[in-house]
Amino acid sequence: MSESLQILQQQLSPQASISKSTDPLFNTQRWSECNSATPGAIVNVASEDDISNTVSVKWANTNNIPFLAQSGGHGLYKGLSTLGANGILINLRALNTVKVDATAGTATIGGGTLTHEAIDAAQAAGTHIVTGVCNTVGVVGALVGGGLGYLLSVYGMGLDNMISCRLVTATGEVIEVSAESNEELWWGIRGAGHNFGIVSQLVVKAHPWINRGVHWKGMLGFAGGESDVERVVTAIQEMGVGKNMGLSILIARLPPMMGPMLVVFPYYVGPEAEAKVAYAKLLELNPMINRCGEIPYDKVNKGHDPACLKGRRKPTFGIAVRTLDVEKMKAAWREWEAFTTANPEAMGSTIIVECFDTRKTREIDPMETAYSWREEDFHMLFVPMHTDPGFDTTALSFGRKLRDSFKTEGKAAVYVNFAHGDEDLGEIYGSEERLAKLRDLKKTWDPEGRFSFYNPIPV
Repeated sequence: MSESLQILQQQLSPQASISKSTDPLFNTQRWSECNSATPGAIVNVASEDDISNTVSVKWANTNNIPFLAQSGGHGLYKGLSTLGANGILINLRALNTVKVDATAGTATIGGGTLTHEAIDAAQAAGTHIVTGVCNTVGVVGALVGGGLGYLLSVYGMGLDNMISCRLVTATGEVIEVSAESNEELWWGIRGAGHNFGIVSQLVVKAHPWINRGVHWKGMLGFAGGESDVERVVTAIQEMGVGKNMGLSILIARLPPMMGPMLVVFPYYVGPEAEAKVAYAKLLELNPMINRCGEIPYDKVNKGHDPACLKGRRKPTFGIAVRTLDVEKMKAAWREWEAFTTANPEAMGSTIIVECFDTRKTREIDPMETAYSWREEDFHMLFVPMHTDPGFDTTALSFGRKLRDSFKTEGKAAVYVNFAHGDEDLGEIYGSEERLAKLRDLKKTWDPEGRFSFYNPIPV
């Protein structure tokens, strides 16, 4: 590959660069070391032309070189690790501009933009945009897979807030994709976009501030145990997760004592007085930790930063469910507590449940986009965490067992960005009708399967 990389370097813009695996600053670290790609080189693009005219597909196709585009490096899919030394990683991070037009109600986001960069720009412009809950995740990758976040109950999913995108296709062509241009492909981009090209730019809706951009966020900590699991889950069932609400449940061992805890992170799009009424059922449980208060919109994800740090081995399994079953949650607690007690090297392992009000999402016709799971209010992640590759088999068995315990009649639904990679396609993308449409699009736009390292639709 070395000789062809020299040719490529001459074709790149002056701001772009190539890092080889032998370079001291070569870095492919991802959120989980279990699914890190091991490319022979990283191409740090600086423009759309770098992707299209040189790097991407024209150069890679000519030389039969596999490639994977990356912005944040948080994807969970195990197939990411199949990009080896014969391939290249296309690093999009330099494409991180965000332009907000509050008057037009739009934000134009570069393909390498991280969540916190988009939120910061939106806050500065007096607007809200729908993103995920992890600051260091790439915005585009999260949104084209669905886009779950704390603003979902107000504005719907991220993909329902997408207006258009610029896409580098498998031939290197740059096209505009929207409801008015390449309409069939626009359907597939929203929910399965990783299959059809590299998004160099995305235009989304920018909404006016709510409560002057000041929302309410909290941390409610419980000592843990099955009784607390039952109390918290029951309270959530009784109060419901309504409009302006969204919350996360974390089961973890937290420093300094590393004792088992259940932590709830409630969020409310609006003032504190309204939030306390909405979350009264939880607040009445008298948690041992109660740190809640108003917070600027651009700081709402900050509490999740430790969980978003890169490194360590985290073979994660996800599942989406419509209701949170108390008995299954108690059983999951028992499994998790036993596992982290018996395996000190895996004490950092966690269970995460993201809880949303999906009524706004369900206003969209289910077949309007490629995304299938609009009625699932609870998205669960089982995250074994360790550092020893020799422990992978044990960790995988634990994560898979917990995930499978929440299946219904052996079947599951999973948000594409939370998929592990052992699911069948129907569990990720939905019905056979939807899969048939996705296969047709794949044959049209990527017949050679160039975009096949992330939850791929087979050609």
